[in-house]
Amino acid sequence: MTLRRFDSRETLDADDEIAKSDAAAIGSVSNGHVSSHQQEQEDAKDEFVINLPHSTHSLLFTEPVLSLPFWFAVSTAGLSFFVMVLALINNKSGSTETNVYSIPVNVSPTVRASQYCALLMEEEIPTGIYLLRRIPKSSLSTAHISYKKFVGSSIVRIILGYTFLVNAFLVIVQGDRVLDIFYDMLALGFVEQLDDFSFQLATLDVFGQRMKRATSKKCFRAEFPHQSIGRGKGFSVFLKTLYFFNLLVFLSLLSVVSLMQQRGDFNCKSITVSFGNDIWEEAVVKTKGGHRETMLVYSFFNGVYEQRGSQDGRPVYVEQNKFDNTPYTDKIGAEIKYCKALQAWVFTHDNIRKSASDESDCPWLLKANSLGYELLDVPSDSWSVWVGTITQTEVSISCNACTSDVDCNLNGECLNKICKCDTSDGSMDLIGLHCEHKLKGQCKMLEDNNNETWYVATLPDNSSFTAYGRPLYGWYGNSSEKFNLTQNDSLYMLFSGARYLGVVLKDTRFQDIKFWQSTAAEYHPLWSVELNKTIFVSDRTTESTPVGVDFYEIGEQGEQYGPFGVLYPMQHPPGRGYFHCAGP
Repeated sequence: MTLRRFDSRETLDADDEIAKSDAAAIGSVSNGHVSSHQQEQEDAKDEFVINLPHSTHSLLFTEPVLSLPFWFAVSTAGLSFFVMVLALINNKSGSTETNVYSIPVNVSPTVRASQYCALLMEEEIPTGIYLLRRIPKSSLSTAHISYKKFVGSSIVRIILGYTFLVNAFLVIVQGDRVLDIFYDMLALGFVEQLDDFSFQLATLDVFGQRMKRATSKKCFRAEFPHQSIGRGKGFSVFLKTLYFFNLLVFLSLLSVVSLMQQRGDFNCKSITVSFGNDIWEEAVVKTKGGHRETMLVYSFFNGVYEQRGSQDGRPVYVEQNKFDNTPYTDKIGAEIKYCKALQAWVFTHDNIRKSASDESDCPWLLKANSLGYELLDVPSDSWSVWVGTITQTEVSISCNACTSDVDCNLNGECLNKICKCDTSDGSMDLIGLHCEHKLKGQCKMLEDNNNETWYVATLPDNSSFTAYGRPLYGWYGNSSEKFNLTQNDSLYMLFSGARYLGVVLKDTRFQDIKFWQSTAAEYHPLWSVELNKTIFVSDRTTESTPVGVDFYEIGEQGEQYGPFGVLYPMQHPPGRGYFHCAGP
């Protein structure tokens, strides 16, 4: 609101004004200059008068309660509050337990600068307090205006002002585009100044004669002497202090939000990534002696990635081990991060390149063009993958933090954003970050179509040996010659991100538990299992166990065959599956 001043004095007649003006002019001419003392008197006179704001809020105390203008003013104020409340509800509609105010994980420097500038757009609070402190009760009594109603009107202004500030703060911290922030602020400003616009329209006879008469009363042109508090200096300091106090509070809150964004506090700390069915048969892998080629199955890199630092204002996610989702000790995990030079999110590995001469700063294997700060917002079908050439693929990425028991598939309890699986049912084990995989007791022992027996490998605490949240099965059959095994070899069936692999581990049959624990913690299909040690492979599956999944024995290998070589079905007919539960 703007407090308007008028130079005319309604308490003086026009002739007196002219006479005094002429006299002042003659005196000034005779002296050859305008009297500085006279100018100071005029300035002081202006300083000690005040006009009522041209606002429907003023009608709350200038009009009787049982009148149309009064209830028009009430309706206008009510509409402003109602819209502000609707805006507040809408601003919180996208909130979650992990991000209550739907704050972006980060914003660009231009957006951040706009956020700070947008906080300067509020005036109802200073206006309300100014009126309360400056217009004395005696002045209003002379004009037959109720002081209680006057106070109530000022309080309405102040409350509306703070409602505006709260909405404005949410709009600002939720904004991630410059124009969006200022458009929203202009919309809030229009709602806050609805009383001004309504008053002006009423003076133009838009709302009828009674509203025009109410807004054209002499009290809106009259000048009220205000109460002098330390000649105005103390009160001026108070108003400035209040304004800058409000500004400081909200600037401090915005600064805290900015710091949290830059620290990555709003990022998802742990994600699960699932790559497509893409295979690069001639991937270039760096070795100590140079380079070698190997087959890269991208689904081998499925699994959990944890945030480890940031780059270009965005989180860097690092691949975790496949056993218990903790960092690798000896092996190097892959990374998903933002590459500013490419303006894209990229998937990289320090030891894998497109070619032996590839020394680029962003040696990407997959990329998704984006300027956003949130990896989870990248569309799953927007990724490009390198398989010797660039092709399109899909990548599924989800946050591992739970918000309710439903996120734990109703198989556990969500505590501190982590699923704690229910262990009360002894007939099954619940495996996975979201308790999504059920290992029933009868499926801890399997039989294949040749009546060979497979058991779930267990650790000393009797927990299941897992990889990618699926149990690992060890072979305990008698047909060693079928798989070309020696008495010191082991045969295991383990999950590799999208398929089960039958892997021969040479000279491991009599290893102790420490060896297997170390092997489990460092297990990775690409680095731990060479395909010439893999004797069979399954179809792609998302099932919790290999039951009902078709398997294929790997035969001849070469350029003329598929990436796994010749695949001979191990079951007949197709679709029957090779394994079935054989436990009690």
